[in-house]
Amino acid sequence: MLHKGDRIKILKLISMENSCYVALSVPSGGYANYKGLNFNPSASVPFTIESWVQLDGMGSGISMLKKGGVLDWGIDNGCLYLSIADGMVVLSDQDILVSTIDWHHVAITFDLSFIRFYIDGNFTGCVAAPMLTGESTEDWRIGSNLDGRIRYLRIYDSALDASDIMECMFETPSSGAVLVADVDFSCNPPVDHLNGSSSIGLMQGAEMNAAYPALLLKGTAYALPSNSAELNPGGAQIDPYTIHARVYVNGINPYMAILTNGDNSMDSGIALYLTYSIDDKGYKLCALRGSDSDVKNRVTSVNIVKSGEWVSVACTYDGNDLKLYINGVLDSEVEAGPILMPQETGNVLIGGMLDSGRPTGTNTFQGYISRLEIWNVALDEVTMKAQCNATPEIESSGLVEAFDFTNRPIRSETSCVAVALCDNACFEELLLPAPAGFSEPTPVAVDYGVDMEWVRQMRQKVDFEELARERKRLFASKDNDGTEELEMILGFKLTEKQRQLLAQRRKDNTHRRNALLGVTHHLLNADYVLLAHYGEESQVIYRCHVSEIDDCQLRLIELLFILIGGMVSALFGIKTKLNDKAVRYMTVSIINLASVQVIMAAGNTLKGAQVYQLGKELSGLGVLKELLKMVVVLGFWALLRFLAKVVLTFLGVGWVDTIASLAATAITFGIAYVAYVKYCRPLPQVSLHEIRFNHDLNRSDISALNIRVDHNTPVRRPEWIDGNGAPVAYCKATVNPNLCIKARFRIASVLPYAVSIRAQAAAGNFLGNIPATVVDFLFGESGEVTLNLINHAVAASPMGQNQVQWTWEYLDNNGQWVFMDDTIHTVYLTNAMPGTPWTQAVNNEAQWPWTDIFILSTLWMNGAQNLQGAIAELTGSIYNSGMDYGGFPRYIFVGVDVTTFDVSQFLQEIQNPNNCLVECRDCAFILTLLANIWGNNLIPQRFQNKGEVRTAYIRALGANQGWNTHNFGYHVIACNGPILANNSPVYDSCVAVDSSNNPWNAAGPHIPMVPGTQGNAMLFGPPANVVLPVPYNVLNNYSDRFYENVPASKANPDILNYPPIQII
Repeated sequence: MLHKGDRIKILKLISMENSCYVALSVPSGGYANYKGLNFNPSASVPFTIESWVQLDGMGSGISMLKKGGVLDWGIDNGCLYLSIADGMVVLSDQDILVSTIDWHHVAITFDLSFIRFYIDGNFTGCVAAPMLTGESTEDWRIGSNLDGRIRYLRIYDSALDASDIMECMFETPSSGAVLVADVDFSCNPPVDHLNGSSSIGLMQGAEMNAAYPALLLKGTAYALPSNSAELNPGGAQIDPYTIHARVYVNGINPYMAILTNGDNSMDSGIALYLTYSIDDKGYKLCALRGSDSDVKNRVTSVNIVKSGEWVSVACTYDGNDLKLYINGVLDSEVEAGPILMPQETGNVLIGGMLDSGRPTGTNTFQGYISRLEIWNVALDEVTMKAQCNATPEIESSGLVEAFDFTNRPIRSETSCVAVALCDNACFEELLLPAPAGFSEPTPVAVDYGVDMEWVRQMRQKVDFEELARERKRLFASKDNDGTEELEMILGFKLTEKQRQLLAQRRKDNTHRRNALLGVTHHLLNADYVLLAHYGEESQVIYRCHVSEIDDCQLRLIELLFILIGGMVSALFGIKTKLNDKAVRYMTVSIINLASVQVIMAAGNTLKGAQVYQLGKELSGLGVLKELLKMVVVLGFWALLRFLAKVVLTFLGVGWVDTIASLAATAITFGIAYVAYVKYCRPLPQVSLHEIRFNHDLNRSDISALNIRVDHNTPVRRPEWIDGNGAPVAYCKATVNPNLCIKARFRIASVLPYAVSIRAQAAAGNFLGNIPATVVDFLFGESGEVTLNLINHAVAASPMGQNQVQWTWEYLDNNGQWVFMDDTIHTVYLTNAMPGTPWTQAVNNEAQWPWTDIFILSTLWMNGAQNLQGAIAELTGSIYNSGMDYGGFPRYIFVGVDVTTFDVSQFLQEIQNPNNCLVECRDCAFILTLLANIWGNNLIPQRFQNKGEVRTAYIRALGANQGWNTHNFGYHVIACNGPILANNSPVYDSCVAVDSSNNPWNAAGPHIPMVPGTQGNAMLFGPPANVVLPVPYNVLNNYSDRFYENVPASKANPDILNYPPIQII
């Protein structure tokens, strides 16, 4: 028995190791000769012939199956034809045609009276014709004069109906139709599985080929991810990463970029590329950090990357070592330090490299790339070995992007972002001779271990007769099935002929045997079990323990499955199953989409046009393709064909049959939704899609502050999208009564609507109630709506981190306010505009306040709600943080024109502060950073005397430090204002002075006082230019308690400012 974990492993191997398929390639004039084919057509024997074919050229006389004087079935300028006994020829309709380039499923049936044609599961014509056949001793020919490829050819001993034809595109017909021939060209050599014969002769240039779909780059071509600027491996100088790709070199270039981030001529960014070695007569793999002139940050492979072979190549960097892998084996490594310059935004190219700001053809990749992954962790050797032959789970920790170039449209499997193909880059299949003995693995569905007798018993409890009556009633109530909405989605008015055709196809398709009739929800022991019901069978589609998921959440998953699984079964005849991975993906990536929720909220009023709208949107986002890869159990070739058909379907190809088929899905969903609301809260027909708090980067009076997460990560704007929120910050001192937010909403209709919307503030939400506002909708969307926060109390609220909540409602047609959503937002309130080094300048995003600093500062402020209290608490928290005095600055680098503060390193290391050895400069700058984000104006100041002087007894921060005197040349503290002067308040988070009555006495006792902490306000001076008497009881004079009790040491020191602070 195959278990769930095994299923995932099998899918990995299929998608990577065997990311190719085999088919028969037939040139013009070629064919496959098969003498032993078990097929003898006659007027008294019904039959069906079906096949998958891909044409490179188009014309007349393209024969799929032919025997001179008996039968010739093929393609004539896009139409299917049947020639009987070299006499009468019948043709399919011209409404749907076979085209070149794409694969098409073609079929013909004979039921003793009529010949019917099908293209891609769609009926394309019926002709009343007798089957007049002759005698012939010739062999059967398959694909004669094809100029293309054939995947298989199958013959049945009966005339399959429309449901069977749709099912046999990807699966075995559920009707139990009997095959008499199953000629399989997906293996080498080809074989007829019905008689075990492999004596199929390939004639006149026909051959078995393996096809490897991939991204083809040649000449100056390259690919550009749409989120290139957000991807930034190596941008933070020492950040870890892994780049992995599967490549096939078949061209020549001295340098071939695989992935680059940055400009080849700059001292930032990274590159993974190939370089030609004359000595080795082949390409070496190289990884570079920073400029190509810096040989210390480059590693070159020992072995070569062979041309004309598929090769796995990778590089990893862990903050210290730069490593190269070829086919999963560690090849070489070097110790590599930080990249010279940071790179705030990415500039990722696939197969290309920037040189002086522009891609150049002198270093583009020449060949094919089938996969490319970017990680923000350095994978170890064991993982890299496995990675060589397997695709990673999209939920893998550290996986940033996984670009799959084996199917279209090309998107990332993780984020679903699109990839632009530039300078004639294209998707193409590399054809190579098929390996002898090749046979494509057959995937196996998850076995949930449910006894089939139990399934039959549960099916018997379903009243299918009542279900049929209800479906018929609902179908009759939806005669136009949203024709007005459909016209808006399609963008044109339907003609009367199109309306009539749509109505007829809807009627025909509603009763298809492979239509999903419903999903039922059961308890088996302590497990939830979901059963999907079809016309002639029921299947277990999911099983999980009751503790793994909330009951209403699972019922919501059921509804979504009916829409997705219903689409697939109605359009393609494929039965789908859920698994843990699919359920997580639906929960995280699909269920919370506003467009999904509003369409599902239509309930039993849902129409086929709306189901089509949903499929179109999910397909456009890329999430439909990723979900279908999880729930459809198909081999590699069939999965490619299926995904291609899905894309074409929701691009509008064959929209009449699509909409007609989805009418049945809408009815099934409507029945299920009625059951859903008996147990769970109804879904809102109007939904909140997004909220933008920072809607004007140049104003803090009506908009939120400009903030980011850290050096490399911006805060997303809009800050709230479909249930996922990002932090917000406001300045108490600058907001005014015109403060507002911007929002977008969605509604379950493409027709024009106007709806009143409001938000009720929970207790403690100082942003206040949002009064009812009329929102206009068109095509299911509102524009960006301004919502005035006229009830806000920002200025009167305490400084710090807050959680605020709104309950959103809309006014329904009955005048009732209906729940829409609860939103919770993290809001930071600063007392004044953030001080140095923080800025609000639009052109200096890296120094916008970081939420990582807000979080740490909030923790270390210990609940302080004003600026002075925050400074005092932060001073003490830094001193008691666990960091230790080390004598040398760790995060501060002082240059002539700028002081660089490595805040990223500080945030990383403070997670384990015992390893942080810091100096007074670090402490003063850290305090400045944490305090000024709330609106303080601290400045690090350096004071120094002529030559070295000695201190009183002080204790530096750190558990290992004791009371000592120190020789020092300078010391750095934080103070308010631009110049440290006598009587200036002092904040010293690096040392504790002795507050006893004799701070110069070695014997003590010493009483610690951290200058500037709560109750320990101290001023800088002036220091007494005399020997002070003992006992000394003045507590607030920092200078007297810091210096030794020697007048010469206490001469007024020089005060020095630091250059402007740049944070990295």
